[in-house]
Amino acid sequence: MSYLIVGLFPALIWGIMSITFHYVRGSAFEKIITKTIPLEEVVLSGIDLLISDKKQAKILVKIPQD
Repeated sequence: MSYLIVGLFPALIWGIMSITFHYVRGSAFEKIITKTIPLEEVVLSGIDLLISDKKQAKILVKIPQD
């Protein structure tokens, strides 16, 4: 699986597909939120709607591979 941090690579992930988001806190992977939404909606609306704790949160995108 490939992961990208959404805020840093928006051009690489732009496209028409659905993606799954996982909430990561600190160095340990804690699957708190998993949500699949259209990628275009993420880019237009921003990622603020997906997380409530922005201090240590990172949003990663799992890109499906063929």
